[in-house]
Amino acid sequence: MYLASMVIALFNFYNTFVDVNGVDELTPQGYEASGVRLSTQGYCPPAEK
Repeated sequence: MYLASMVIALFNFYNTFVDVNGVDELTPQGYEASGVRLSTQGYCPPAEK
């Protein structure tokens, strides 16, 4: 129960942080591009060239 409460609190914190800092929501095209990138590269940063 405590772990579930912590996860909910962290999501609430993250969403509030994003809203306060003016981060725009992704467009449908942005979600699609993000899905393509995540499916091929995962969450790792791009490799330096």
